[in-house]
Amino acid sequence: MPIFVDAELIYDGPNSLVYRLPTQPDGEIHLIKVLRNDQPSTEEIKQFELEHHILSQLTHPGLRRSLGTTSQEGKRCLKLEFVAGSTLADYLAVDGMPVQDFFVFALQLVEILEYLQQKNIIHRDITAENIIIDQSKLTLIDFGLATEARNLLSQIKDLEKIYGTLTYLSPEQSGRTSRYVDSRSDYYALGVLFYFMLTGQLPFQSNIPLELIYQHLAKAPTPPAEIRPNIPPGLSKIILKLLAKDAEDRYQSAFGIRMDLLTIEKGFRHEPDFDFTPGGNDHSLRFILSQKLYGRSSEMTRLQALLD
Repeated sequence: MPIFVDAELIYDGPNSLVYRLPTQPDGEIHLIKVLRNDQPSTEEIKQFELEHHILSQLTHPGLRRSLGTTSQEGKRCLKLEFVAGSTLADYLAVDGMPVQDFFVFALQLVEILEYLQQKNIIHRDITAENIIIDQSKLTLIDFGLATEARNLLSQIKDLEKIYGTLTYLSPEQSGRTSRYVDSRSDYYALGVLFYFMLTGQLPFQSNIPLELIYQHLAKAPTPPAEIRPNIPPGLSKIILKLLAKDAEDRYQSAFGIRMDLLTIEKGFRHEPDFDFTPGGNDHSLRFILSQKLYGRSSEMTRLQALLD
């Protein structure tokens, strides 16, 4: 039963419910988001409050605005702007979208991530279901798992937890690598999304969660250009760089991704097969200590041999 009179349930998720309220006298349409559990845990409440805190800071036109908080029947509620359109998952054709259309939406999404990186926000759940398409406009929604970039040491308690959607999960989000999650985890999910947008299929697929996690950790994806030959080779390289297993091997900034996409878009119009090396304009916006293990090559080789 809806907790709001005449409200329409439009999203029924594992952790939250979203209702569409009746149209206001001024023509505005609002949404109300509430926690699913009648007795939510302390962590669920904290994350819900964090979502409101994060959204209240963001003003980008490609993000859904928070209109404040309220309460109904003892439940804490988040009032959200209504965004018209359909999800990217519903928008896509079976075999993906034309390359020209891809650039239109991909550049918008990267600009949003560039804005979030500047605000030190990590979304942690970038999926085709969390993107709304209305004609040529793209909106990123659902900050239910978002977090602020914190001091790396403060993430130690979260290292074994899984946050996000399994099909889009970066290796470090799997809880199997003991590595920190930062904006480069969003770039991995972006790589999965780009792959899906262009080919109509995900790079890793399985109905078994552990097998899917293993694929994210250890399996190399099939290059998108091998699935759809009309995908520019340079664009395929960008996606493979986004899908690198080690965060250090991915893009370090959304700016670098955007510059490479613009280069490929320009080349696609004139010379689709031109030679291209991704990452030429990429650099980190802040100093990040590498989490790779250095100076232990012989020990690692021995361990790998024993594992094999």
